[in-house]
Amino acid sequence: MNQAEIIKIFYKNGWFKDYRNSSVMMRFYSSHRVNEKLIEQFFGKEFQEGFDDVLVRTGFVADLYYSLSKAFLPSDENGNPQNPILLQVKDLKLPNSNYTILSTPAKIDGKKIGERTIHARLNKIAALLRIMIGSNFLKDVFYEFELDLIDGNMTSHGEIVSLITPDHGPFLNEVNISELKEIYTAVTSCEGTKKELIQLSLDIFERAAKEEREKRFIYYWIAIDILLGKDDNNPFRIFKHIYSSEIKAEALNGNPDFLGNDLGIQFITDIRNNYFHEGKEYPLLDAQERYIHVLYIDLLRHKLELPPQKHLLRYVKNGFNPNNLNTPEQNVLQIRLPKIASKNTT
Repeated sequence: MNQAEIIKIFYKNGWFKDYRNSSVMMRFYSSHRVNEKLIEQFFGKEFQEGFDDVLVRTGFVADLYYSLSKAFLPSDENGNPQNPILLQVKDLKLPNSNYTILSTPAKIDGKKIGERTIHARLNKIAALLRIMIGSNFLKDVFYEFELDLIDGNMTSHGEIVSLITPDHGPFLNEVNISELKEIYTAVTSCEGTKKELIQLSLDIFERAAKEEREKRFIYYWIAIDILLGKDDNNPFRIFKHIYSSEIKAEALNGNPDFLGNDLGIQFITDIRNNYFHEGKEYPLLDAQERYIHVLYIDLLRHKLELPPQKHLLRYVKNGFNPNNLNTPEQNVLQIRLPKIASKNTT
């Protein structure tokens, strides 16, 4: 298949009425030990017809060009963020190879489909194919782009680049630097399973910061779960220990749920339940993400058996309202870079 052939076979009759104002999102997976004849032998036409709003094709692709973009938010010599955001673009040729390709509508008769909906559709089918047929059928995602049905232009969606907000610091002071050294020394001094749990937890915690906002909380929660281990895996119980004096004082003042409401532990648990019990994603705002960071510090110090510094309490006292966790705003400071058009070789 080349670019001209791809345009013809990667949408279904009935998807669109106005082809001039319609497009499809296509995802290319490297594919091994399979070819189009094998697919037809085992699955027949039904497989080629796809799964409702997703088409699946396997075949050899040649002479296809695309553009790859990478964004970077620079700063000056004093550390001040600078505009504009730098965009590096490379024109590349897709390796001539066998691919499994998934496609789904991206724009129908002028109406754009949300990216989260598009990716959910593709991921659902990809997961089923991976489970039932095996990962060699769709080994790695090589490229994803939007295909215009009339002129054949392929555009890759630009990255989301978060702008700088004060919620993420930097918090440079002697107290924080001293505590950083204290925690590092304690981590390196650990042994056995405890050390392995802490190191894996920190690794996954860092991965969370690199994920899309909608996915970060899952990684943060996994990092917390690993950190606590099987013997002490109840955050409520740990925070009751850390903040025992505050809880008692607040109870005497007629506030029986200082831990759940005032410190926001219940709201964090609610977000967790939204993911794992109701299948609802939650895009963290910067202030909410920082809340999880300071919560993690309290738990990490507890795991390391260091004296509590009560970071969570200080963060709330500095103005963060845990109740905001229930109603995320939509004005996250981030921008999407423009689409990058590929070379048209038709």
